[in-house]
Amino acid sequence: MKKINILLILSLIITAGIFSCKDNEDFSGLHDLTDDEIAEIARQDSIAQAQKERINADLVLEYSMDITISGSLYEGGNLEIELDKLAEKFGITEAELLAGIAGESGAPEVKGFAIAGSTHADIAGASNTNAPWGHWWDRRGDLTAWGDSAMVFAEFYPENGYFTVGQYPGHLAAGQQVTFIEALKYNEIRVAVKITVNAVAPGQITADVVSTQDLTIEVTAKSVYDPDPLTFDLAAVLNDLGIDSLTEATFIGVNEDGSYATEAVTGYGFWYDFNGFVGAWGDNASVYTNYGEFEDNQISIGQYPDHLAADETYTIKYGFMANNKIVMLNITIKVLGYVDPETAPEGNPEAMTIDIELSKPYSNDYASVTADIKETFRQAFKMTTYQIHKAIGDGTFKLYQGAVSEEDPSYTADVPGYWLKEDGTAGGWGESVVWTSVGHSETDLYLYGGNHPDNATAGMTVTTTYIATCNGGSATINLTFIVEGDNYIDPETAPEGDPENLTIDVTLSKPYSDDYASVTADVKETLRQAFKMTTYQIHKAIQDGTLKLYQGSASEVDPSYTADVPGYWLNADGTAVGWAEGVVWTSLGHSESELYLYGGNHPENATAGTTVTTTYVAVCNGGSATINLTFVIEGEATPEPKDLTLTYNVSFAADSVNYSGTTVSLSANGDIDKVAEALLMESSAIEAALLAAKETPQEGKIAFAAVEPGGSLNYNTTANGLGFWFDSTGAVIGWGSDNDSKLFSEFSSADFTFSIGQFPGKSSAGDTYTVKEAFVYTKDGVEYQVTFVFNVTIN
Repeated sequence: MKKINILLILSLIITAGIFSCKDNEDFSGLHDLTDDEIAEIARQDSIAQAQKERINADLVLEYSMDITISGSLYEGGNLEIELDKLAEKFGITEAELLAGIAGESGAPEVKGFAIAGSTHADIAGASNTNAPWGHWWDRRGDLTAWGDSAMVFAEFYPENGYFTVGQYPGHLAAGQQVTFIEALKYNEIRVAVKITVNAVAPGQITADVVSTQDLTIEVTAKSVYDPDPLTFDLAAVLNDLGIDSLTEATFIGVNEDGSYATEAVTGYGFWYDFNGFVGAWGDNASVYTNYGEFEDNQISIGQYPDHLAADETYTIKYGFMANNKIVMLNITIKVLGYVDPETAPEGNPEAMTIDIELSKPYSNDYASVTADIKETFRQAFKMTTYQIHKAIGDGTFKLYQGAVSEEDPSYTADVPGYWLKEDGTAGGWGESVVWTSVGHSETDLYLYGGNHPDNATAGMTVTTTYIATCNGGSATINLTFIVEGDNYIDPETAPEGDPENLTIDVTLSKPYSDDYASVTADVKETLRQAFKMTTYQIHKAIQDGTLKLYQGSASEVDPSYTADVPGYWLNADGTAVGWAEGVVWTSLGHSESELYLYGGNHPENATAGTTVTTTYVAVCNGGSATINLTFVIEGEATPEPKDLTLTYNVSFAADSVNYSGTTVSLSANGDIDKVAEALLMESSAIEAALLAAKETPQEGKIAFAAVEPGGSLNYNTTANGLGFWFDSTGAVIGWGSDNDSKLFSEFSSADFTFSIGQFPGKSSAGDTYTVKEAFVYTKDGVEYQVTFVFNVTIN
């Protein structure tokens, strides 16, 4: 619509110039820009571009890296960044910087965040990946989540000190570039790390094998993935490839068809099937290769647990490629039976008892702690660790909760193990608070467990009894599991006075984006004053649900959140709805030191130019904070096509011989511009968009129809081309001398003209008819109708 209006305005201006400025014959001609005008336009454009490209940071570090595209792997590469420069800018040490990113207690409060690539707006949140700092990014370098729009991710683990940059499998295309900005803030200083990922295609390997090394290794069949080292001649490999380090090489394996595999899946190696070819982890996997776990001149040979057997032999190929040359390792793997290093304790199996305490801080994941029980089991069962490990694997070892029974135990956690309810009885995941299981390998036996991230709370203690039986002996474990209390030292003091009712006006404003990128507004001090609590106390109240956030007004019923808790999806009128109906979403973000409102637009339901207003009421500790929220999706509203009805009163003389009538030209009367405006297209595009006669609606096209008296659409044309015959009631009918066919209307797309005529001899002076035809335009699955009404009078 905007484009059409501009064209119409320009047309009027030019026309006005032609007819009102006859004394200036060149008024309607093109103006030739002077050199000064061209220079000024360029200057203004450069300023606008610079403002758009400016990154709000005190230090910007820029890096570029290549990623080989993959249809199945998240692989990419590691990117070392200049930590010394970041630390120097913050005025802290590198160790303090890493500790701050990791969120260690007592470390500087270094906060990670993201900067949108398209707008350079700040996006709160240190991470939406598995790392403490790092994000998923879409093709424009805007923040997104794992899923359909994701292209690349960056993860910074402080213990590594570098970014791991990877890809969403199958989303990158060769030659594509994605530039994104990870950022940190300490006090008021901001630093940005701008990373450009260059997507490159895996090249077809035409390299020659310039040398081989024949290697043999003996391995013991295992029940774990733990690898064994295999030494090779590293110096010869580097010399033959002409490189200084294997970091310059590509690791390859050999597929069954003889081609080379280059997409490493074990780090820098591959899984192999039982025939020795590159395969996949799973039922058909035998061994795997990797590099970097042992010495520089050693590769890793691991195995799929319990898939290998004594006296088997496997031959695999694992190579290195650089400078269009390959060095191949031909590896023979001989499988030996396990040699138990232990001797079972002497004597008869017995009944033993052990008291075990597992203690850990509450965590919102399944992190575990362990306690060794190897010697107790060895003595009770008079078996070696390996024998007990195998007994757990084959089920002859049994672990009961509460008391031994004649029936086999029904485990509810990692086998053998249980989820436990608060009273210490075995339960399912949904009703339990902690879990514990027996961990085992050829050399270790231990009890391990963790807390339920949702059901458990800090300060909780669970006690239970396990009885393990095997080989005629038993081991009773009196278990105490402690979810440790909160040891956080609150740096704040709660505001003095009684809780009160406060009101704040908050505006969130962002450009429309086709993802869930968010903006934030600080609400910490308002909530602190309203509830007379510290930030940390409010943070904990949000976690345990004692802070409640209502949309509209507070009630006696707990709120039903529809977005990130606590928060809501909102429709255009500001009421709370689900994701499918929502236009924007807002939630209350929280941490030990921050409280903020954040939100974004729905990538499909929202449009630029939309403003949503609502009221939130947060209640806690006897106080309340009313938040009058205005959410603005910046930009002009995206226009939509609309329905239109055009009515024409026409007349012509009755004719008993000819199919005579009249015409209505949409071009001559200017109505073609009204049609174009309604359908949001140029009038010149209408002809190309029109479908052939009898075709039904299609996306992005215009179907031609007759409108029956009842309003239904009929696409089955009965006259020439885009045309219909109508009876005396205006209903569609076929041509015929023996039926009630009275009028026809045929549309010519070449000149936008309707020809309305009569069946000879069937009408008389004074007869009147109404017939209707329509353009049916489909956009984004919605049909828009332009109806042409012809009121016909026969003279």
